[in-house]
Amino acid sequence: MAIRLVYKKHKSIIYLFSLLLLYAMASYTETDKICRITAYNMKTFRTGQEYLSSEVAEISDIICISEHGLYECEFYKFDDLLPDLRQSADLNQFTQYSQVCGHCGVGILWRRSLNNLVTPLKNINHDRICGIKLQTVGDPWFIFSVYLPQINCKIADYVDVVLHLEMCVERVRGEGNILIIGDMNAHFGVEYEPRGWGITTRNGKTLNDFIRRLNMTCIDMTEQCKGPTYTFYSKVGKSYVDHCVMNIEASEYVTECRVWERCVENRSDHSPLTVCLNLSMTKDPLENVKASKRLNWGKLTDEQVFIRYTEPLSHLIDDILERYMVCVRITRQEYVIDRICIDENMSEADIEKMVAEFVNEMKVLADSTIPHVKFKKTY
Repeated sequence: MAIRLVYKKHKSIIYLFSLLLLYAMASYTETDKICRITAYNMKTFRTGQEYLSSEVAEISDIICISEHGLYECEFYKFDDLLPDLRQSADLNQFTQYSQVCGHCGVGILWRRSLNNLVTPLKNINHDRICGIKLQTVGDPWFIFSVYLPQINCKIADYVDVVLHLEMCVERVRGEGNILIIGDMNAHFGVEYEPRGWGITTRNGKTLNDFIRRLNMTCIDMTEQCKGPTYTFYSKVGKSYVDHCVMNIEASEYVTECRVWERCVENRSDHSPLTVCLNLSMTKDPLENVKASKRLNWGKLTDEQVFIRYTEPLSHLIDDILERYMVCVRITRQEYVIDRICIDENMSEADIEKMVAEFVNEMKVLADSTIPHVKFKKTY
């Protein structure tokens, strides 16, 4: 493949791009990855959208949101919000999933690069709880985003919602690790050292009973958590009501837990809570395909490969190049790349992300359109 460079200063970038592409295509190994999960009560979409897009999504791989205040027909607003920020980091790589909102609503956002590892949990049947299954090397993670009723709530009973959450957890317990995060409207008092203060609320006692019954831990109430000891702040006072609960065995994967500091950019009355997990992820989107199955390219004619794979892939690649403002001109007669124009502000990290998108789209499309062949065991 011949490459004629537009600017000499981009020569190293082109070489890096080529090496990254070759490496990514050949790499099917596991890699340890810090997965950042953030809970954020938006206090309605209008109030929290700017902070969500500019700060929370900037550093998070999975976002558990509550009080978005949208009806199902309005969920497109998340899709409209994130593509607008495609030129800053990876927000265009997020995928949105949410339950019917009922009252204020909950939802989960995750990076598009995790698409092949994420499965929404469909059998929850509650407008205050939603969840996903995150497949990792070894045990999967079941992540629940919750918005539990406040004290004296007139439209939902705290105990009833917690019992429903317990039923959802019991359904998947034993299959993997459990992580529950979000606005739990439960404050823990001074007896819950080292981060508890004040008096434990009625909801706090109910939540603590739930935690003990399931042999779990509230990781943000331990020494591993840093930052303020409150997550809700208003003119009438402050409280610590956003939490992250997980099975005790899963706490060994936690590398960091932090309540965000208050800032003027955050218009919501809640502060985000982030938990970082050291998980073994896979770079291969076909990890779930058994080793005995292989793509059977030979079963298709050249025309079928073009229609089912090559042509759709070219459109996907064009979209990626457009998002990263990369222009590639191909000489049709010679079938070589004649010219590549790259934004001078594009970093090596941006190139690596772009290459990862290329590889992901190529493999996912092949897996979904090309037949597989099974090899019989010889023993």
